[in-house]
Amino acid sequence: MAKDEPIEQTWAIMNCLLTYGNQVIFITGRPEKQRSVTTDWLLGTNCLVRRDLQEWVSNLGADFNLYMRKNGDRRLSHIVKGELLEQARQDGFDPKLAFEDRIEDTKMWREKGLMCCQVAEGNY
Repeated sequence: MAKDEPIEQTWAIMNCLLTYGNQVIFITGRPEKQRSVTTDWLLGTNCLVRRDLQEWVSNLGADFNLYMRKNGDRRLSHIVKGELLEQARQDGFDPKLAFEDRIEDTKMWREKGLMCCQVAEGNY
């Protein structure tokens, strides 16, 4: 996962959202034990638009809004992400848009009331 290539168009959209003052949260099916690898990947500089994310994160003064699967949780991704979305909502976030590659997860986001852009085939 540390070597996954970023989807440039998705990062460009996120950059626009941040530029206009929108909050961005990350909800992933990756386990909590992968937090540092995931954070390093999100903030990697091999994608130019990530530089704005780095500035945004440093302005928070703390760990940014990254919701992750509990270690040992082997349930299906769309179930875990749905629960993480509910946690984010309880924490005061009101997401409107999601970017996703997995078909089942895309369906879940839409069922939960979010517009979801499916960014890759995701038939797995």
